Amino acid sequence: MSRHDRRPILRSSPCIVVRPSAPPASGWAWRCRTCQALLGRVLDNRLHIKVRSCSEYFASLPCTATCRTCGALNEVARD
Repeated sequence: MSRHDRRPILRSSPCIVVRPSAPPASGWAWRCRTCQALLGRVLDNRLHIKVRSCSEYFASLPCTATCRTCGALNEVARD
């Protein structure tokens, strides 16, 4: 067996997921008022939205969103 046969096979992934080693220190969960599905996390003055495991967004408050689970319209405002 040559040394070239022992190389690991590298496969490309459609998305790269980077997870922090510790959970977020602050913030609160924004949940749907109807079905309690997690819509995002409010951190300071921004809203952190993560769709599945590939897309990640930050939005400024106030923000309005439709629940992906039940279709209810939800709104979050600055405190």
